[in-house]
Amino acid sequence: DDIITEEQGRKLRALAYGPHQDDLFGYVMQVHCKSSEPGQMTVVDHVKLFRNRAELRFEHRIHEQILPSIRRAGGNVAFTDIFVVHSGSDPTPTIREIKLERDFRILAKELVDRPDHPFVLFNLGMTHDDAGNYENAIEFLQRCIDVSGDGESQLAKAYSLLVNSLQRLSRTEEAITTASTALALYPGDKELLFRRGNIFLETNRFEDAVQDFQKLLAEQLDRTFRSFDPSIVGYKAHHSLAIAYQQLQHTDEATREWQLAIRDCPQFAVGWLSLVRHHRLCGEDNAASQLTNEMQATLGHTAEAAIALAIGHESKGEILDVEIVLESAFDATRDPSCLDELARILIENGSIGKSVVVLHRLLDCQPDNASVLHNLGMSLHLDGQTSEAIGCLQRCLQIDPDRIQTICLLAVIYQESGDLASATELLKNAFVRHPNHPELLAALLRVTSNPDKAD
Repeated sequence: DDIITEEQGRKLRALAYGPHQDDLFGYVMQVHCKSSEPGQMTVVDHVKLFRNRAELRFEHRIHEQILPSIRRAGGNVAFTDIFVVHSGSDPTPTIREIKLERDFRILAKELVDRPDHPFVLFNLGMTHDDAGNYENAIEFLQRCIDVSGDGESQLAKAYSLLVNSLQRLSRTEEAITTASTALALYPGDKELLFRRGNIFLETNRFEDAVQDFQKLLAEQLDRTFRSFDPSIVGYKAHHSLAIAYQQLQHTDEATREWQLAIRDCPQFAVGWLSLVRHHRLCGEDNAASQLTNEMQATLGHTAEAAIALAIGHESKGEILDVEIVLESAFDATRDPSCLDELARILIENGSIGKSVVVLHRLLDCQPDNASVLHNLGMSLHLDGQTSEAIGCLQRCLQIDPDRIQTICLLAVIYQESGDLASATELLKNAFVRHPNHPELLAALLRVTSNPDKAD
């Protein structure tokens, strides 16, 4: 399932029939694993061409490796600029589920044979991370790190996946510490910088985020064995850096980074829309309108282009036109972001009853979306439907128990309805998991300082 173009094939033939150093046993090429997302793919380094020697054998039942036997035979490998395209890298959900089941089944056999082999542990951790089994991923990736020797080709990636799994479980400080430890071992590692920078963004440490993204974009990429998404050193890094600059009120810098992002990937709809929002926020309505026209010409009739147009109507107070544009876009694209944006605009313009209706429709599309449940709970609360709001927010916390914004809102509703015991219990339990969190601390002080509170 690897395909090579005619141009790359000619390079391969020239390499194979050219001169080779005696100690050179293999050549490394890139495998380009395409994605359905525009401008995105994963690039993996593989030894694809090697000498025909009896002692050079692939190892492992899955994700087979030739490099260990090359090393044991005393051989070296060299990197090339040749690449092949992997055709089976973006499977349907059904095929993906089948592949995961197959991979876990084969890896279970590997683990029995080699319970402490770092590559087996790495593959188990990587597969659990891919499947969303983050607790299991953390266990296997940590074991992989513990038993790996210096220079193991998978070690930096193991740290990166461990950071991801910790972040997914809202173990934020552990994720930052792990990323920092790994960056001390692998200074300038692009994936680790990208992951840590985005955690800094999520935790409002914008200056730290700027430093990571600037370093990510400034330093050249060394050629070593790796598997990563090249867009993290392109439009994704520019986008994240722009968000950090915007939060720091560095307006011109944010504008520049979003312009670089959409120049790097003209199909990056989120980047276009973010820049439109940025111009509106800065009062640059003419620039926003011009960019909206450019966006529609480049992307066509996408949900993001419709949202950009709706934002323009919102800025003029034309809420009916907002509804027409976003309802039409949803009918055409079935993209839930149209309803999400419509609900936001309705809420912010005081049309709470309409927002409740829209959010119920959005929940039908995304029944397990914690953000939708939070927004619906908030709208129901504003609409005076207290019991429905409580049920919605409780369901939200079942999906995302550490959603601080939802915890604080639900505590307020409990308090307003006279159920101070439930408010106190909710906040105390959350505070145990997130000690010294400023929002939780403030909410807890408000509840416990109430003279009429229950014990």
